[in-house]
Amino acid sequence: VAAGYALLPAATSAVSQGRLDVVVVHVMTPLVFAGVVAVLRGGSGTSWLPVASGTALAVAAVGAFSPFVHGLVALAALVGFVVVPGRHGDGRRRVAALFMIVLLPMALLLPWPAVVLQNPSVVLHGVGAFVESPAVGLVDLLSLRPGGPGALPFVGFVVVGFALAALVLRPSRPMLAGLAVVVLGGFAVIVLRTVSVTPLPGGPASPGWTGGPLVLVGWGLLWVVLSAFRRDADPAPPRFRRV
Repeated sequence: VAAGYALLPAATSAVSQGRLDVVVVHVMTPLVFAGVVAVLRGGSGTSWLPVASGTALAVAAVGAFSPFVHGLVALAALVGFVVVPGRHGDGRRRVAALFMIVLLPMALLLPWPAVVLQNPSVVLHGVGAFVESPAVGLVDLLSLRPGGPGALPFVGFVVVGFALAALVLRPSRPMLAGLAVVVLGGFAVIVLRTVSVTPLPGGPASPGWTGGPLVLVGWGLLWVVLSAFRRDADPAPPRFRRV
């Protein structure tokens, strides 16, 4: 799983094409989502505070380079807070940790959020020099390739194949979190490919590069694979139970 994540086509393409924002997203995504999950599950004692603080710092690092992925993480945290039930007595801790994850990165990044609001093209095209996004087809997206040089062949198909095999052979409830990340990343890919914005340096309007969302999709698929090997996971409920 670690090798698959390291060699994701979106990650290797980002390094090859010099897209620093997606490189940072690739490095920070596992840490960010692990922290969000830990916060949503709640916890006793004072362990929630360092977890929430570290997660907020990681989210701020992502937001400094990729405001679009930063927004996706905040959306995932808000939806997860509503969907995922907390433990008894952890309501205040969950609320405080959620506000830290969502609001503290915005405060740490000041005045960067104001710059993003003044230049919304940064959200879709990222920071740094503008690099035109090459056209990609459906097969490329299904193989997790965002377009352009640097993608290793067949790695995306291997990741997708292992995730499908895990879903069929060892379905379990923890896989739902990974599938939710896949859906979130897929929705972001659709937005980037259908919305065209004039880049900050000027020129004709163009869609954004899908590398960041495809990193999220790849992480979600590998999350599904990891969930298949958890020994503490509850299996999927059978259709019939003996009374």
